[in-house]
Amino acid sequence: MTSSNKIIVASAGSGKTEEIVNSALAVSTSERVLMTTYTDNGAREIRERIQSKVGFIPANIEVVTWFSVLLKHGVKPYQNDVVGVNIVRGLHFEKRLGFPKKTDIQPYFLDGSSNVYRDYLSEFALLVNERSNGAMMERFSQIFSHFYFDEIQDISGRDFEILELLLKSTVSVTLVGDPRQGTFSTTQSRTNRGQTKSHIMKWVSRLETAGLVDVEVQNHSNRCGQPICDFADALYPDHAATESRNEVRTTHDGVVFVRVADVSAYVSAFSPQLLVWNARSEKFGLRSRNMGEVKGLTFERVLINPTGTILRYMQKGDALAEETRAKFYVAITRARQSVAIVVDKPGQSSLLYWQPPAVSVRSGDGGDRSRASSSVGASEGISIHDAEGWD
Repeated sequence: MTSSNKIIVASAGSGKTEEIVNSALAVSTSERVLMTTYTDNGAREIRERIQSKVGFIPANIEVVTWFSVLLKHGVKPYQNDVVGVNIVRGLHFEKRLGFPKKTDIQPYFLDGSSNVYRDYLSEFALLVNERSNGAMMERFSQIFSHFYFDEIQDISGRDFEILELLLKSTVSVTLVGDPRQGTFSTTQSRTNRGQTKSHIMKWVSRLETAGLVDVEVQNHSNRCGQPICDFADALYPDHAATESRNEVRTTHDGVVFVRVADVSAYVSAFSPQLLVWNARSEKFGLRSRNMGEVKGLTFERVLINPTGTILRYMQKGDALAEETRAKFYVAITRARQSVAIVVDKPGQSSLLYWQPPAVSVRSGDGGDRSRASSSVGASEGISIHDAEGWD
């Protein structure tokens, strides 16, 4: 069944954000377009892509975060049907204290300053729509003809139900995402927990079966070289393999280990972007970014300082928690050409070590000898290949 609604499920680096930006720009200027995503960084990325193409944000295109959509176009226009006129101010991001009854609407949804608790925003919007006899969704349909949501794997809780209302409206809806990049959640609600992050394909399949969407799967990456795709794919063996469309070749491509003692030399040779777990991670004196906050970004090369659980995954094959696995996948797939991981003991991993180039030294008898600036133990099953930095 052909639908006006579409869900694009795509590998990292496939160009899914680029696709929806191009689609939005192709919409007639007489029609209003709303583009959204969960994070501020994601919304900024969409705006920057639009501006890079046409120099400005067209008047018919609105780019805001998902919470802004729910507040501006959901709760505020019809809040008087639930709590009174112009009471709602904004969002409360901390957890609600106490356990008020759902029938006690204001303490259940709002804090003492009339800010909506984040985890209950979508539930509040659904109540507003119900109390207004569907006026909230009708208003949205009258304003916008096209709706785009980037990174749908971040949605959770009652947000699924809001999106299903949109899919049943007259608005043309396009949702894009990658189940492997579920590093965030719009709420901490346990409602619809079985559909979140890597499990979102259950929801997608149900929508497709119901005829609400057409699903397009893109198993390619325009960003990552094939060795990087293969290494990332191993984290999610139940997903189809990713085909690299990056045809650039350099003297240093692929995935390698780097010893702590060789980090400085590696950085001097290749200038990678360091990716760490959080602010407490070892940064080796380098400027770093957190693994979970680089979704949507691209770097020529990355250097990853792994957590203990990621180390054990590579050394022993230990399973990773869902959040850790997703953030590691995101970190790996930021790179075009090379991924280096700081590891001193490889364990069962078959990855090779990067070896600093050999340097020339004067021998005692006056002759020249070549030596590597760090040694490799034969017991680790690693051999030195050449002076280009591979072994």
